[in-house]
Amino acid sequence: MNRLTGHSDGLWTLPFPFSMGGIQLGGRTTIVGTPQGLILISPGPLEADDLSEIRALGTVVGLIAPNLMHHLFMAAAQEQFPQAQVWLAPGLPQKRPDLKYDHLLGPAAPELWRDVLPQILVPGMPSINETVFFHAPSATLILTDLAFHCRHCSHWPTRAFLKLNGAWQRFGPTRLLRHYFLTDRQAFRSALQRILEWPFERVVVAHGEVLESGGREALRQAYSWSVTP
Repeated sequence: MNRLTGHSDGLWTLPFPFSMGGIQLGGRTTIVGTPQGLILISPGPLEADDLSEIRALGTVVGLIAPNLMHHLFMAAAQEQFPQAQVWLAPGLPQKRPDLKYDHLLGPAAPELWRDVLPQILVPGMPSINETVFFHAPSATLILTDLAFHCRHCSHWPTRAFLKLNGAWQRFGPTRLLRHYFLTDRQAFRSALQRILEWPFERVVVAHGEVLESGGREALRQAYSWSVTP
């Protein structure tokens, strides 16, 4: 079954089923093409058809765990793409000492994807340590858990959870992120201002639907509360 979606030249996404505590959040792998090869952000549970489609696009040269939450399928991805270099979010080696890796994500993009995929390591959320990316060729912002965009779900416990968490049928952060994970609003606000300087329209999220247009204004509104004391 073909699950790979091409959004523009050099950008693809691959949704996958994912449940946590009985809540069906789903997930999404983002695939970015660079002159050196493919970069996989948040690799998911890749099935045989998925692997065939990815390999048809090119050689995977990089695997990224973009925050402290998205690491469950990294070891399996390393087995499938042993030639790829691995980047982990800061703090993940301590959380997952079993994971082999080559580099930690930092404030600046490495040479491998610098020209295609600039990045910002977002401060103020040490329990998440998320890095966000901007795919310049397609004007796309790539987020992981900084925003959800869940508009359709037939599983009522999941709908109830998302409603309670302020993440049902809206684009933006969850209440958990806002009230628990965000510990330094000033540091986060500075990073948000830098993110909003990128000229993006589309926003890819890990949970929910891709926001195809109006991304900058949607992100600005979703985090408008963060700019007030």
